Amino acid sequence: MLRRFEIYALRPDAPAAARERLRCALRDCARFIPEVRHSAIGSNLSAAPLQLVWEHAYASPEAYQRYMVHPFHADVLDRHLLADSPERVVADSALGAGLLGYGCEAADYHLPGGVRRLVLLRLADDAPGNRLRSFATAAHEARAQAPQLAVSVFAENSFATRWFDGVSEIPGRRSWTHLWEQGFRSNADLAAYRAGGSTLAQAERGGWSGWLDGIVESSLEIIYTLEPGWGYEDPG
Repeated sequence: MLRRFEIYALRPDAPAAARERLRCALRDCARFIPEVRHSAIGSNLSAAPLQLVWEHAYASPEAYQRYMVHPFHADVLDRHLLADSPERVVADSALGAGLLGYGCEAADYHLPGGVRRLVLLRLADDAPGNRLRSFATAAHEARAQAPQLAVSVFAENSFATRWFDGVSEIPGRRSWTHLWEQGFRSNADLAAYRAGGSTLAQAERGGWSGWLDGIVESSLEIIYTLEPGWGYEDPG
């Protein structure tokens, strides 16, 4: 499977009605493009200057490629997103968080409601494999250490350089090398997790300073309440 996120800053001068049309088009995209799975949106609640998040998935690269050429993508979505469109609603951002994602074997990210938290990570380019494995292990074990954490998936941000077809790597430096996708059933659970004693919660509270010999160079968090769209109720 391919797990994918689009995260946007919105133009401050964009009409409210146009913003709402974009939100609905993204949330309900799976109603019109059958390849889109687990489509949901949310408004960013973190301090990052980004407003709108769309999360979704595809069963395979082939399914993603069909989405990319679907008329709904070109005729409805792109009219709100492309820089040369007079109906553009989104704004440019220098954060490098616009398109993110990873490959996975199953929908371990699935959360039919609640609060999503994405931790975008820039890990050292020369980080040894054993430190990356230690991070992945800590993210996996976080659910046992913190019962509030309903979803915990750590993965390479492979979509940042494979956005065109989901397979072919596009040359260029990624702003964020890895993602840590979290899910909580409520804001109270998120707050309890932050205050808890899991290995990664403690590392974050310390600003990642020195953790795993300084593997984390920078990070950015995105938090949003899920607004599930068409087809999201299926846990498969």
